[in-house]
Amino acid sequence: MNYEEKIQKIETHIRNNVGQPLHLAEMARMAHCSTFHFHRIFKAMTGETLKSFTVRIRMEHAATLLKNTDYDAAEIGHRVGYEFPESFSRAFQHHYGRSPSQFRGEKRPVFQSKVEEAIQRRISEKVIPVTFRDLPETPLICVAHEGDYNDVGKAWGQLFQSVQLKGFPQSFGVSYSDPAITDTLKIRYDACVLKSSTSGYSPPAFERLLAGGKYAIARHQGPYHQLNETYELLFGLWLPSSYKRLRDEPCLENYLNDPRTTKEADLVTEIMMPIE
Repeated sequence: MNYEEKIQKIETHIRNNVGQPLHLAEMARMAHCSTFHFHRIFKAMTGETLKSFTVRIRMEHAATLLKNTDYDAAEIGHRVGYEFPESFSRAFQHHYGRSPSQFRGEKRPVFQSKVEEAIQRRISEKVIPVTFRDLPETPLICVAHEGDYNDVGKAWGQLFQSVQLKGFPQSFGVSYSDPAITDTLKIRYDACVLKSSTSGYSPPAFERLLAGGKYAIARHQGPYHQLNETYELLFGLWLPSSYKRLRDEPCLENYLNDPRTTKEADLVTEIMMPIE
């Protein structure tokens, strides 16, 4: 395992345990080095200290919950690892320049015109078609991408060069970031295939465990660059009227056909929202 793979596994661990205490010694053990060297390696490879990275991930997750749920600020603070509401409020104020209540009271980010039009076309339906599915724990082989979602094709190229496939695989995208909250350069996305569909892999690919659980699923047909339209319909229209609550896991994208042989207009993607 090289250092890039180790750091990616640690980043994934932090994102998947956003509300749990994180200990430097544990992170250093995962990287197979001393705590002193771990600080240097993590900062050099991510551009952030372990503390600043952890705080940013927690604040971004808190902002997502403030934007999309009715949890009160104390509950959200607890979910992202703050025992006391005052500590959470101070951290949020420092990160975003406004309190959790001020952030929640603001208008949702202005949608792109095409997203506004998509919502207006379907607002009369009250809800968008959504199905539900329970997923088991599932091992995945992934390559991480940081940056604009429009550039994730690079990660897919690296993934398919790094794995030995047994036929056409079931492919998932793990979307950790809301582009309305996270700076474009810090967006994190994992390009993944089922481990069972591979006979081996090499860096920069790494293994991660999909936690499983219940998902609300909206079907998107069309180009991948228009996925945000369906995300906004799911989060902005369906979720508030559904009485469902988000689970502390990232959204998934399940790609149902091969973009190499399918016209853009015919591409079908399941957007999978984790719910309780």
